[in-house]
Amino acid sequence: MRAIILAAGLGTRLRPMTNSTPKALIKVKDKPLVEYQIEYLKEKGIDEIIVVVGYLHEQFDYLKEKYNVKIVLNDKYAEYNNFYSLYLVKDYLSDSYVIDADNYLFKNMFRTDVTRSTYFSVYREDCENEWFLLYGDDYKVQDIIVDSKSGRILSGVSFWDKPTAEQIVEFISYFFDDMFAREDEIPAEVSAEDAREILKKYMESYDHADDQSQWFDKIRNIAVELGYAAKPKDYKKNPEDYKGHVGHVSTVIRSALMGRAQSPDVWCIQQIMGEDMTRRRITSYEI
Repeated sequence: MRAIILAAGLGTRLRPMTNSTPKALIKVKDKPLVEYQIEYLKEKGIDEIIVVVGYLHEQFDYLKEKYNVKIVLNDKYAEYNNFYSLYLVKDYLSDSYVIDADNYLFKNMFRTDVTRSTYFSVYREDCENEWFLLYGDDYKVQDIIVDSKSGRILSGVSFWDKPTAEQIVEFISYFFDDMFAREDEIPAEVSAEDAREILKKYMESYDHADDQSQWFDKIRNIAVELGYAAKPKDYKKNPEDYKGHVGHVSTVIRSALMGRAQSPDVWCIQQIMGEDMTRRRITSYEI
């Protein structure tokens, strides 16, 4: 068991305090936030600790000697923040605590008996615009919402078992070219000629500012223009009238962008990737 502390961010919400001090080194009761976390971890016998730093990274150097922690530098913190931080420590995510460094831990919540992925929460009353966990009777998280109420809020502390870490590493791989691999081909219902035309028309109509509804309307229009059903049920009802359906068209885009026929929502992935990477992935796809 190990711990990864994410401390690379700019801390813009805490300015002007963070103009000259990383947010993880802001002091509460005369002690930097990150030191509370490190000391609580060591109290529980968790000695393998990795701190991912970025903004004003040289200020963290003293931690190596004081606590014998490993420092990893995220030199792209301003572009990718925690995404790139996780990428840099992807080989260490299994069976690890993952902790946001800017959280003030006023008591030791770490456990050494945890074996499956767990998100630690804190009960708070009368919160405004806070992130709340929604969970069932089995305590499995069903959703995370922003609300103003009393309840269990995100603590910034989680534990990732091996299956969860593998899923997260796969998700991260969508965003970094040296990890990216195309594993799935285009659907059998789509010819190579049609696939090239789909991607061409997609790039011609692509606008990164589109909301999800506008984005899907454009895909539906491309599908109809090329002879694919606007709805899967229409194709299922009258397959002889269409080449395929809009799902097959969107899978071509998904495969070009993420290399998978199955993946998280394409529009959401594009928003994270940004316009430049989205266009580069689509235009470089060879069929």
